[in-house]
Amino acid sequence: MSYDLLDGVRVVELSMYAFAPSAAAVLADWGADVTKVVPASHADPMRGTPVAGLPDVDVGVAFMWEITNRGKRCIALDVSVEEGRAVLLELIARADVFITNLLPGARTRFKIDPEDLAEVNSTLVYGRASAHGSQGPERDAGGFDHTDFWARTGLGHAASMVSSEFVPQPMPALGDLSAGCFLAGAIAAALYRRAQQGRGCVVDVSLLSAGVWMCSPAIVASQLYGIDAIPRMHHADLPNPLVAAYTTRDGRQVYFAGVQTEGHFDNFCRAIGRPDLLEDPRFGTLEARMANTRDCISALDEIFAKRDLAEWLKLLERLQARRPLTPR
Repeated sequence: MSYDLLDGVRVVELSMYAFAPSAAAVLADWGADVTKVVPASHADPMRGTPVAGLPDVDVGVAFMWEITNRGKRCIALDVSVEEGRAVLLELIARADVFITNLLPGARTRFKIDPEDLAEVNSTLVYGRASAHGSQGPERDAGGFDHTDFWARTGLGHAASMVSSEFVPQPMPALGDLSAGCFLAGAIAAALYRRAQQGRGCVVDVSLLSAGVWMCSPAIVASQLYGIDAIPRMHHADLPNPLVAAYTTRDGRQVYFAGVQTEGHFDNFCRAIGRPDLLEDPRFGTLEARMANTRDCISALDEIFAKRDLAEWLKLLERLQARRPLTPR
């Protein structure tokens, strides 16, 4: 869905892959006029098929390119030569925002660092996407979301705690798209300040910082409690059998976010056609269910395995709507 929140805002993007382009795509969704500068000599890797494991068929859509570059116009420029750079500077002189993910060496070589562009547009908001940020010993090094967002921050470790091996990032560009949203939001905040104070600025977002933010509860808890990570459990060991996923006969999953009260559990048992669970001393009260979680999970596993998802959807429609909680 498109909005007009940034109607009139002009964005110039000089980047490749997915992180920075996804930020510009979000700005385009919000109504900005985005011009993407692409190399004249070679294609962006996203124009191919960068996702491994897909069927070897030509579907006619470079979907990763389309996802991260929707709503933009493109111009091919060779910014390594003066003629191409002159066109780029002309675009930037009329722009409100510039976004790039080029490494520091390339930015210096092409003369597009913040101080360079400030000479042609002193109120420019400069969005800089990187792997590790603008400070520290790795500021000049590149990286990818599956390394810096997923593997280094603890997200991959947390996902692997219930597996016998390290779990790779579960989908392409997960970190790129997440960090891209952060960068888009930061740019919007910088535009607000510019409207109030008339000043441009540099906005930095890194894949590493985005991943650390996503993993911050575990990072903080590890320091407070002296543990490596917040424990994660296998299905059979979950502490609450009604905050869990159960597999249906046709291999689909039904996930429960929690049954809050005894009345809700009563309603749940009757809705699924198993009021006998209420008479079982192991499950009849919250205290009993918490003391017999493995037995309760096992019983629900057997129950859900007897029907297909379509049948369960009809049965679960009988659940009473929970009243909204009142903040206290």
